[in-house]
Amino acid sequence: MKTYSIYFSGTGNTKKVVKAIAGGISSEFEEINWTEPATRAMGHAFQREDYVVFGVPTIAGRVPNVLLKSFGNIVGNGARAVAAVTYGNRAYDDSLLELARLLKEREFRVIGGAAFPAEHSFSRILGAGRPDSEDLTKAVDFGRNVVAKIDDSEPEIFRADSELKSYFQPRDREKNPINILKVKPVFNADRCVGCGRCVKACPMGSIDKNTMEVTGICIKCCACVKGCPEGAWSFEDEGFLYHKSELEYLYGDRKEIEFYI
Repeated sequence: MKTYSIYFSGTGNTKKVVKAIAGGISSEFEEINWTEPATRAMGHAFQREDYVVFGVPTIAGRVPNVLLKSFGNIVGNGARAVAAVTYGNRAYDDSLLELARLLKEREFRVIGGAAFPAEHSFSRILGAGRPDSEDLTKAVDFGRNVVAKIDDSEPEIFRADSELKSYFQPRDREKNPINILKVKPVFNADRCVGCGRCVKACPMGSIDKNTMEVTGICIKCCACVKGCPEGAWSFEDEGFLYHKSELEYLYGDRKEIEFYI
């Protein structure tokens, strides 16, 4: 039996959660960093005796759609899976249910799941500092509880056959939609010291290291913004900034972790 932690984590919060759960299952586990495009493109197969903790952030209330194709590169072979999602203090909507279904389609036995509030990718205020030490302690305990299960039954929440909700649509206070799909961060060359962290950190491989332009897909994970020690990246789009401020205004309360086992 082996234990694995698999995570897609632009700013590191989902990684913390997944590693804590895996650490509760076993003191030794193998990490598979799905944040890296090359790793997502690799094939990964597991054994029935294995435990696999699989974590992704919630984007627009769902599993990031840029990851859907990559699920075809993994085969569960009946391994036990724990589905974990993080969300930026608004709501996780159907992301956890969708992740569980994706894992089941890849022949995993989903025996547990959890949704963790985390610092929102857009903000340093919304869910600031989470997952914190209390959250990670609970994540470890959850991993221990998974191992302690008498059987490998699936939590009732994942047995529902309902349709998944549509992706969350940002709106203003008059309910008019705000489209930020094509918004990309702006680069300030005067602040850049040429460390290359942003190029490496972008989970979509979308930053051209020669021109420092975002030439590919931007999922607004803010790995470049939060990972730059010099503050060379920022979002300036009015709709994006309005949506960010509305999230901070409306969802400032402390959300609790939800566990399913």
